[in-house]
Amino acid sequence: MQIVKIVPAGQDKASPLGTEELNRLTTGPTCCPPIPKPGMEEELSRLRTRKKGLGFFSLYRVYRRPVCCGMIEPVDYLKASGEAIFIILVVCWIITAIANPEIVKDNTLKNMIGYNNPCVGWDVAPASYVGLVGAVGAAQLSWNYASLDLARTIITEKEKGAFLLSGYSLTSQFSVFSDVLFGVSTSLFPLLFLIGPSDGRWGWHTAIFVQFIFCRYLVCLANYLEAEPRYKTQGAFGFIVVYGAVSMLLPILYFVAIYVYCAEGRTGQDPVLPWWFTCSVDYVWMCCVPLSTRFLPDAPPLLMENRIAKHLRV
Repeated sequence: MQIVKIVPAGQDKASPLGTEELNRLTTGPTCCPPIPKPGMEEELSRLRTRKKGLGFFSLYRVYRRPVCCGMIEPVDYLKASGEAIFIILVVCWIITAIANPEIVKDNTLKNMIGYNNPCVGWDVAPASYVGLVGAVGAAQLSWNYASLDLARTIITEKEKGAFLLSGYSLTSQFSVFSDVLFGVSTSLFPLLFLIGPSDGRWGWHTAIFVQFIFCRYLVCLANYLEAEPRYKTQGAFGFIVVYGAVSMLLPILYFVAIYVYCAEGRTGQDPVLPWWFTCSVDYVWMCCVPLSTRFLPDAPPLLMENRIAKHLRV
């Protein structure tokens, strides 16, 4: 496991922690937990136990991370955002089923595509209120991932002597682009609860959701491409292929179904495309969102240390 330190301002170059630095952090006056040194398999094993039990869920890990000092895996925040969206959707479906059971039986989207899209559960109040609040929380997790992954990319490239984006590898450039795009995308995601479908603006409503589908896949793809070959398991490869296929196909199915239905003036439940095909792609995509916790490959963590500079004022 490689441990990367976020260097303070003014230091020209970041580097993996050496033995002296590890000793300082391990034995110095700090609340930091012991940092694994080369060959200390027992320490690495201790850190891996964080992912057992409730620790399997990234949402649990990111909110249980050490405040003073510790190792942070940026990808945990990406995984946690996916878990949060899935949990929010399940909660919203429960609320809708109780408060608006007639929506589940008959709704405009079901007429257009022939089945209950997962988003039906959070499209109407009061479930939409819960969905909006949850989407803001997911956006915060996404920006945490974007900022931490950017920091790791910058440090990695500085180690190679690249100080400008133009000097980064293509993979790193793609990572930077996808990180920023993903942060912006999840910031736009809460608009899903303000624009359509109740006001009839299906085009904009669908576009907001589609841009999130694209951007989330791009950032997952960048995470896979950045990973070391030994962490790119067959499961990770299969996941990124399936996730990519449904992420590219689903928006096309959405727009064709909605546009043709409206253009031809269809009424009632009269989908343009076979409902079972669109439904299969839709629910496979939805399952891929929380399954990123299981299949996205590991990457080097960041060593974060927070201390109070009591005698300094800026």
